[in-house]
Amino acid sequence: MKIISYSIFGKERLYRIGLLKNVELAKKLFPEWKVFIHLNPNYEDKQFLKDINQPHTELIDLKEEHPQDGYMWRMLPMEQNHEAVIIRDIDTRLFDRDKKLVDYWLDSDCKFHVCRDNFGSYQPILGGLWGGKNSKLKIKDNWDIWKKKEIKSGSKRLRDIIFLKKYVYPEIRKDLLVFSEHTIYLGEKNIIKLGPRDKYEGRSIMLGMVIEDDIQESDNKIPGNRNNERMEEYSGYDTVNDKNDKYIRILFPRHYFKNPVLNVLYLVITFLYFLIDYKKYDTFKYIKQKILRYIFKSNIENTHSKKHIRLWI
Repeated sequence: MKIISYSIFGKERLYRIGLLKNVELAKKLFPEWKVFIHLNPNYEDKQFLKDINQPHTELIDLKEEHPQDGYMWRMLPMEQNHEAVIIRDIDTRLFDRDKKLVDYWLDSDCKFHVCRDNFGSYQPILGGLWGGKNSKLKIKDNWDIWKKKEIKSGSKRLRDIIFLKKYVYPEIRKDLLVFSEHTIYLGEKNIIKLGPRDKYEGRSIMLGMVIEDDIQESDNKIPGNRNNERMEEYSGYDTVNDKNDKYIRILFPRHYFKNPVLNVLYLVITFLYFLIDYKKYDTFKYIKQKILRYIFKSNIENTHSKKHIRLWI
């Protein structure tokens, strides 16, 4: 079975609007695929449940153990050895560009894919832009281990991108197809550019982009809503242009090996490499900014090196 996997667990109307539209788009773009929708039906309107319950969808009832386990729900099919699974966000759209990506990946020999289509995308795996073929990744067990550590450390928000780069990326990096025009990680070899971008509502399409029309003012009243963050993201979409597309960032993942001993050795060797050639790679500027970010908890950008190579450790 081929699956498009979604989760819905937030209270915002934006998520319901986006999911309904993507359910309809899936009929056209992925007619042979099943749309898995992971949710807790106790929190959903009956009419909404009726609207999304269609012949090509499957509603998967999951009781909420933690408010943010929903980030994990959509990853569960990656444990189940399906022919193909793509994990996507509901607060964006499925585009022809997405279909192009998936078709290319299915024809490739790579078992997994990730996409960093937005120039601001620098994480190894974005929560709603990756997939696997015949995958048997250990998602729930690792999530539960990681969640306990995060809660114990006082974290109030479980961010799936942190889980993915620590527990999933080291597992899949050797069998990975990367769709990106600007950001790659150490050791990534199968790099694909998706080519020219079509327009959507006058803007260049980037997979994972926020859809302005879906943002609802009524959602501003819901504690923890991300409307302001989404509008900031939306206002920056036009930064993709020919100049940026020629810029390549090579990043070094914090979690490269599953084995913690090997990973520490890798981090030490990587740091020494950049320390030895500190002038070439602006190493001391990088260290300074990391210290300032830690002290002031600010969103200071990492320094671009002269070779467009940055540490990310």
